[in-house]
Amino acid sequence: MKPFFEKVSNNPYLRAIRDGFVSCIPVILFSSLFILVACVPEIFGYKWPDDISSVLWLAYNGSMGILSLLMVATIAKSLTGSINHKLPKLRQINDTSVMIVSIICLLLLAVEPIKGGWSADFMGSKGLLSAFVVAFLVPNIYKFFVSRDITIKLPDEVPHFIAQTFADLIPLSAAVFLFWLGSILFKNATGMLFSAWILEFFKPLFVAADGYIGIAIIYGAMAMFWFVGIHGPSIVEPAVTAIYIANIEANLQIVTAVGRASIIPVCFAVNEPILFGAPIVLNPVLFFPFIAAPIANVWIFKFFVDNLGMNSFIYILPWTTPAPIGLVIATGFAKLAFVLAPQMASMYDELKHDCDEKGVKSATTSGREYVGLTRDPDKALDFALALMAH
Repeated sequence: MKPFFEKVSNNPYLRAIRDGFVSCIPVILFSSLFILVACVPEIFGYKWPDDISSVLWLAYNGSMGILSLLMVATIAKSLTGSINHKLPKLRQINDTSVMIVSIICLLLLAVEPIKGGWSADFMGSKGLLSAFVVAFLVPNIYKFFVSRDITIKLPDEVPHFIAQTFADLIPLSAAVFLFWLGSILFKNATGMLFSAWILEFFKPLFVAADGYIGIAIIYGAMAMFWFVGIHGPSIVEPAVTAIYIANIEANLQIVTAVGRASIIPVCFAVNEPILFGAPIVLNPVLFFPFIAAPIANVWIFKFFVDNLGMNSFIYILPWTTPAPIGLVIATGFAKLAFVLAPQMASMYDELKHDCDEKGVKSATTSGREYVGLTRDPDKALDFALALMAH
């Protein structure tokens, strides 16, 4: 099974979503900081004056508010890179042109034109599914023309950057024309903007991912991939990126009014198997608790949200934020988070006791050491081998 899942994790489309999302993480984190400043004081009864509040939200709307435009460009660029690896060196696709055209096509397909410009309704997280469609199609339209050498050619004496401009003209025109025509036909046929229609189409999936079974599948799948030695989030995260970002956006709007929200967690943890003990990988003794623990964690969290009225996640924080602190901050300092957070403290002593009984080696690291090991595979391997030698 492992070779099959490795092929899945290396799928160029899934990898493009992952890389595109990673490229936009700084923007997401930046916008979350302004949400914290704008919203957290209200929890303690202080409300910013309207002029200050509008300035704070301006930074958010100018970053997270155009997330779809940013991600369609970064995903398309990543996919173009994968396609170029399979094309001859003399017939490469211009990734910069693909990024620009992808933004244009997303505007044509998924954003409502209004007097004097474009509506911002689907430029943010609501337009992510449409962004995926555009980012997958535009590079392949370019591939069709470039691989067949259907481009405008200029004499060799013409500078390369000028020649490239004309070489991009045919695939660029074809992509824009197809999306322009497609958007007109689609709206006439359905009476809906494509971005609104695709959200409605996948609405059952959003609802399912918000339930106990849905989050059990998501987090159980991550743990399962980790168990066989594969980076779980690299497979699962691209498939649910649009869902959890859109749900976080909805959480922010709902929590302002009623103080509770839906449940897709804000970030995916990075848990390299080598760091919490190579014996976990393919170890039948630890299989069940390793799969069950993350499911139990998210179910407990969902119980606090659904039944006790605690906020769900409304801010996106760096993955290195310590779990108890991150839980409190990401839920907008919800009172019940202070009750739940201590339960997320390290259970190393209990784990070590159980491992010792089974003759399994266990280890712990400091936060700084952990981060260092994740960035240095050779050092991480030496760390594990040294533990196993004792």
